[in-house]
Amino acid sequence: MTIRFGVAGTGHWAREVHLSSLASMDGIELTGVWGRNSATARDVADRFNITAFSTFEDMLAHVDAVSIAVSPVAQASLAAAAANAGKHLLLEKPLALAISEASKVADSIAGRGVAAIVFFMRRFVPEIEAVVEAAATMSWDRAQVDVYSAAMSTESPYSESTWRQTPGAALWDIGPHVLSILLPVLGPIERIEAAHHADRRTTFETIHANGAHSAVSVTLHSDKHNAVRRYRFFSSSQCIELPEPPFSYRAALRSAVADLLACIEHPEREHRCGIAMGTEVVRLLEVADRSARAKGSNVDSSNC
Repeated sequence: MTIRFGVAGTGHWAREVHLSSLASMDGIELTGVWGRNSATARDVADRFNITAFSTFEDMLAHVDAVSIAVSPVAQASLAAAAANAGKHLLLEKPLALAISEASKVADSIAGRGVAAIVFFMRRFVPEIEAVVEAAATMSWDRAQVDVYSAAMSTESPYSESTWRQTPGAALWDIGPHVLSILLPVLGPIERIEAAHHADRRTTFETIHANGAHSAVSVTLHSDKHNAVRRYRFFSSSQCIELPEPPFSYRAALRSAVADLLACIEHPEREHRCGIAMGTEVVRLLEVADRSARAKGSNVDSSNC
């Protein structure tokens, strides 16, 4: 069975990861693309020899599934519309910037019985996922996570991203990756609090139902020489650190698409990165964001 895919989005991530990955996969017919800028959409369509649709609704009429690669501000409404039209979904993280919006997407997906996967990228890297699965069977007291990204450096293709310019955006951009690993390894989160700091870091702490806790520090404003991704888990008897293998973004996305195809074929199957995980991550981030705003921005980092 061939699944016809349309892509919503024409930015760097949409072009170089979503469209490029889908164009190279067996069992996929990359049908078309839609974007807010019609001229850019036509240029992208020409590159991939596909159709540039003038409206999102028009694209929905010609596809079986939609891969959405737009900002989280715009994703939720597009995802709900696609689900209501009976289209399967490959979604970016975060699913939305408010639990009310994420819940609408989840309700639409449940109402039409379509398959949906949220692309928590690191969960689709085999070397990382193998350690996450193994760690999830063990007992841990705490975790320390430090992710310092150079996404907003002048050399980055994402430096002009509008939504990443907002204060505390690292919580919403990097936080989903972190939570997608903390949740399976340490279990359900009962409490989460965050703070935004003057050095453009965001920190947050989680307390889990089993008593474990984590301390997380993230930023989008590192320079490339100081960029780091470090996930460490501690117990009284051992410590493990997640591997950081070199990996292809496209390979990770192709793995997510392959899982989506399997979920389409077997609709009773729940996925580790399905809509339930996507919605829970948004709920937790909203709570964390609310706590950070209540404390005020630009907390003195010397108090950390």
